[in-house]
Amino acid sequence: MIRPTERELQERLVTKTLDQALLTQLREQFDYSAFESRAVLATVKDIYLCQLRTPSTLQPGQMVVLAIQADEPPGKPLKDCQFVPIVVTVHTPEDDQLRQGAGRQGVLRARRAQIERMAWEAVAQETYLTVEDLAYRILNCGTRTIEDDLAELRRQDKEIPLRGQQLDIGRGISHKVSIVRKLIRRKTYTDIHREEHHAYRSIQRYLEDFVAVAVMTTADLSVFEISFLRRISPALVREYQVLYDEYNTDAYRERLAELIAQYRAADPAPEAEKGGATP
Repeated sequence: MIRPTERELQERLVTKTLDQALLTQLREQFDYSAFESRAVLATVKDIYLCQLRTPSTLQPGQMVVLAIQADEPPGKPLKDCQFVPIVVTVHTPEDDQLRQGAGRQGVLRARRAQIERMAWEAVAQETYLTVEDLAYRILNCGTRTIEDDLAELRRQDKEIPLRGQQLDIGRGISHKVSIVRKLIRRKTYTDIHREEHHAYRSIQRYLEDFVAVAVMTTADLSVFEISFLRRISPALVREYQVLYDEYNTDAYRERLAELIAQYRAADPAPEAEKGGATP
């Protein structure tokens, strides 16, 4: 066993002290829970440390790729878009675990985990990857393979924020916003399930995402920080922010505070699943 040097030990202690200082600030100044504080700390490290990395300081399994800036509008030709270098994690030990002893299914699971991870890493750095980036520049496969993987991930109800997908999210966002609006207006899960044909767990997740967006927005987190933390698209973050502004009025401020309090308490499954009560 190689013992760390005195300098390495001191650096670790400084890092731990700085981490703890930020965690304390988040809890005391912003009233974050311990879970929220750790999530924000992890995001800060991911976003800012990635910007400081260069090819000579990459971690094993990482690479630098060029990605499209997230503020480039959909439909703009790629040749006219601004590209910036970002760091993505192509391989982790967890990928090996997904492959081990599982044959072709293991390979599929590992590649889909890679796609999901790298897409969200790009969002954390305010960029989007494309299907072609994943296929030709990173994973060395065909675009059809990536598209098949994306279809399977969607069947698993996972959102993968690639540039192309941002063109097709309008209808899905409208549905989610409509459902949350009904919850704010005190419609029951049972009523919404009957009207919208969405599962109770999906309805609950939309509400949790909305409340999380509201809490993080008031704490001055950026759209992309919130997107990365909640694993929802930046476009949906903005839609929820608009919805929050719409109902942050005297008539509904008490209801919003009630929902935020429920979120902070990390309440488990809604009573509506058992009897249709108002959430």
